[in-house]
Amino acid sequence: MENADGSAAHFDWSEFSSKDGSGPGGGKMGSAQVKENVRRLMYRLEAVRGRAGNSAITVNSGFRSVAHDSSVGGAANSMHVYGVAADVVVAGHAALQVYRIAETCGFSGLEAYTHSWQHVDSRVQYPLVRLGAVVVGERRGVTALA
Repeated sequence: MENADGSAAHFDWSEFSSKDGSGPGGGKMGSAQVKENVRRLMYRLEAVRGRAGNSAITVNSGFRSVAHDSSVGGAANSMHVYGVAADVVVAGHAALQVYRIAETCGFSGLEAYTHSWQHVDSRVQYPLVRLGAVVVGERRGVTALA
């Protein structure tokens, strides 16, 4: 289920890159950590795809640089700037159906929208604490500094 570049079978890194051209840079964590977070996000989305009957998933927004997140009106505590969030559409499934499926695939940050897409993130698995200007991301005992 993994491509040679480390991406998941049904996803490409470009789907998760910040739309301002910054790639995995410009977020609240270093590029290497953002890329690892995105890789894990891809695998959670593979699980959603499987539970949705192998329906195609379109990623409307994945990682966002701080500048891009601000320009699109992102939330103050946006998980997109850490690479642990995506706004997705699952073919043939309403947002509420996607919400329910995503709950069973380990997504903890779910927002029920009345739009045609669903926000999913892993905020509980990657709790982020702001200490002054430094953001600390903790997961399974590993600490990464931005």
